[in-house]
Amino acid sequence: MNPQANTLCDQAIALHQAGRLAEAEQLYVQVRRLEPGHVNACYLHGVIQHDRGQYGLALNSLEAALAASPRMPAALLYRGLSLEGLGRDADALASYSKALTLQPDMVEALSDRANLLCRMGRAGHALGDCDLALQYNPSFVPALFTKGQALMQMGRFGEALAFFDRTLALAPDFAIAHAPRGAVLHALGRGPEALAAYQRAPLDFDTLSGIGKVLHGMERYPEALAAYDGALNLKQDATTHNNRGGVLQNMRRMGEARAAYAAALALEPGHTEALNNRAMLLWQHYRDRDGALADREKLLARDPHHAFGLGHLLLLRLTGGDWREFADLKARADAGVQAGKEVIRPYVYQAISSSPADLQRCARLYSGRHHPQLAATWRPRQHKKIKLGYLCGEF
Repeated sequence: MNPQANTLCDQAIALHQAGRLAEAEQLYVQVRRLEPGHVNACYLHGVIQHDRGQYGLALNSLEAALAASPRMPAALLYRGLSLEGLGRDADALASYSKALTLQPDMVEALSDRANLLCRMGRAGHALGDCDLALQYNPSFVPALFTKGQALMQMGRFGEALAFFDRTLALAPDFAIAHAPRGAVLHALGRGPEALAAYQRAPLDFDTLSGIGKVLHGMERYPEALAAYDGALNLKQDATTHNNRGGVLQNMRRMGEARAAYAAALALEPGHTEALNNRAMLLWQHYRDRDGALADREKLLARDPHHAFGLGHLLLLRLTGGDWREFADLKARADAGVQAGKEVIRPYVYQAISSSPADLQRCARLYSGRHHPQLAATWRPRQHKKIKLGYLCGEF
């Protein structure tokens, strides 16, 4: 122990607590020169470096602290955060878990591990960490927020909304909660409220992309396009290019829509929705059967269960007299219809099936899920004369 190092470290900590970070850092550096393994100086220097976004430097400082004191939960917590910043998610997860082995009631580590698990697509595990953190501290805002995110990821939108509302009730300035709150309101079909939530969020990529989705759903296409363009100025993203293509298609700007889908697929060649949308556009607007067929084949290889993907592929092949794999594709369509899956639309199925029972099953499945209001409006005829009406998609 170096008495001078301890005195300087105490001074640095006082400056740190007063928010005078640059002066505190200078003293931490001096302490580390006098005593390279000084635990507090290494740890707190690492905290400053992490908060500044210098994750590599922070990791070095925190490793030095842990070399001197391996059983230090706070240093393990910040080590995990720094590893996350460096994109080393598995190592970060291990660091949080080690911190929690040493201190099981460390709500910060539980919340940060839950946040990482959410980002890794493991919402169920994240939920468990959030619940445990909230047992220790029912008002811990980061855990409330992350529980909302986990529930949203699991499609439990009503419950997620309740947790985002609790987060903002306890911490009105917790601005990052507004964007996911907007996302769940949009998922619940509450467009105007979703838009209002997004407008209170920091104006980053996620917010602008979310605003675009809400405005798109409200058919406010020029505003949606502007929001997507703003998002893409901040970050190139395949889903946003695809969504932008949908807006342009609704605005009848077909060439630009085609370019937007191409941009999405350049970033992510297997993006299923971009493949689906471009295939639709190529066939329906450009009558480019070969281009549409290529996209359909890629889509089905990527996602064999994509809604109606099998039917679309069959339609394009039959349109061109292409009988490759017909027996196999028809058998898959029959099996899907019999299992109650959305594999083919009724009008396409009529061209390949000779089973009245399967045709009716397909029609009932499609109308029940996509046009449920039609069944409710039908009434038996009250007049003696039969009246016929003719309807065709090509009129």
